Amino acid sequence: MPCQANNSRWVCYWCKGALGVVEAIFNSGRSWHLTKLRLELAVHRLVRTILNRFSERDYSHLISFLNNPTKEVLSRISRNELLSLLLHLSLRAPHLILFSAFTFLRHTLTFKNWDSSKAVKKAS
Repeated sequence: MPCQANNSRWVCYWCKGALGVVEAIFNSGRSWHLTKLRLELAVHRLVRTILNRFSERDYSHLISFLNNPTKEVLSRISRNELLSLLLHLSLRAPHLILFSAFTFLRHTLTFKNWDSSKAVKKAS
């Protein structure tokens, strides 16, 4: 059941969370709604982490990958339904998922190998 929240996407998560808590109370602590909500929020956090590492050049490449099938998926599925959106995008344009994964890994490895003390010595 998609949640239609015009003012804030978080209203949708609050409703799902409340439903999950009620379900957990009546089902001895088990709730399918809470499990699904945790998964959705984890995926949102992963996508946000990946996008936070994108540079201007990465965003330019990402936009250049958009073709008619991917634009159709993006126009049809709400960003609040991220799991469904990622599934449809991966079926229509698997290169977007690979590009995002490689970009994330490239920036992760770059940040881990970055030593600010060496950069300061080189600048002096």
